[in-house]
Amino acid sequence: MSVDKYFNETIKIQTLIKHYILKNCLETSLSIANKNKMHDKTDRKYIFIDCYAGTGIINGKHKGSPLLACEVFNKTLQQLDKIKEFKLIFFETNLEHYKLLLENIKNIPDIILPFEIRNSTWINNIDTYLKNYKEDYGFIFIDPYANEDINLELLEKIIKNNYLKEILVFLNIQALRRLVGKNIDNTLKISKDDIQNNNIESEIYKRFRQFNKNFVLFASFPTERQQTMINSDYFGLIYMTNSANVADKFLEAYKQIIENFKDTQNVLFGNRNIKEEIIEILKSNRKINLLTLVKILQEKYLSWKKTLKIEEIPTLKNILNSLNYLSKEKKIQIESPFLNKKTKITLTQLAIKTNNNLKQTIIQI
Repeated sequence: MSVDKYFNETIKIQTLIKHYILKNCLETSLSIANKNKMHDKTDRKYIFIDCYAGTGIINGKHKGSPLLACEVFNKTLQQLDKIKEFKLIFFETNLEHYKLLLENIKNIPDIILPFEIRNSTWINNIDTYLKNYKEDYGFIFIDPYANEDINLELLEKIIKNNYLKEILVFLNIQALRRLVGKNIDNTLKISKDDIQNNNIESEIYKRFRQFNKNFVLFASFPTERQQTMINSDYFGLIYMTNSANVADKFLEAYKQIIENFKDTQNVLFGNRNIKEEIIEILKSNRKINLLTLVKILQEKYLSWKKTLKIEEIPTLKNILNSLNYLSKEKKIQIESPFLNKKTKITLTQLAIKTNNNLKQTIIQI
């Protein structure tokens, strides 16, 4: 979607961005859950939980996260032959919003999905649902009405006990800056002292990276005023997953958003250089498998405001291209069963297909 077309819409840019990323990540998560042979159960289950569901409709015509989730499940249902049971749970505390959500979901044509809408807070009820899906796949979307609604202790418990769940959290970074500026305690427990030598984004990231997930990604995006986009790190999304390919879908979606909404044509120098970062990582580690290298490269906060070249967003494809360039330049050595048979020094796409394939590739300086 072009910027011009976007400003003819009645949905704010931050809503459009987070829903676009949610849709892309959920589709990929479902596909991987269906194909994953590492957990080859014949009765796989998948649960989707929207912790702040709202009415399901934005400004009278745009699909909110509950309807988007229903659309993704309905669209992919026939392809998911290994997943035998689905459950969609929507939490909404406002009674009027709850009634509208129920009506809006019931009005979806040909809906055959098992769903449940609770007029209550997720904080007191989520354990009941996750108990029956502990060893199964799932996706939890937390888009709170205020940052204070985020419960880090409960999140830690959910992540610890639910290895196969993806978790996407929406944050108002600007609101957190204001709270910290007044030295008001909040659920992320960031104080003025914490950010004396660090920016607030680093402190936010630190709190989520402590959780037991292979990949924790953090990207910011702008807001708008009077239909004008403000180039700022106003909002953010934290994405936690154990799958390199779902993490990659998050980054690919973010990359597409930047291509559509930000002028990157005249950028000569970005604020990071993947090739240089790889060399620096190898100087410290000497030898490293590709999965670990990807995790290190992707654990850097992505700022919308700072200049960012598209090829420097650490997607799997961009990392692969950087490695192959460095190998051709004889700056690194690659040991892998996925080397190109002609060049014998560059990697094929198979190297980044699964977590297991990533582990089999060794990079050294």
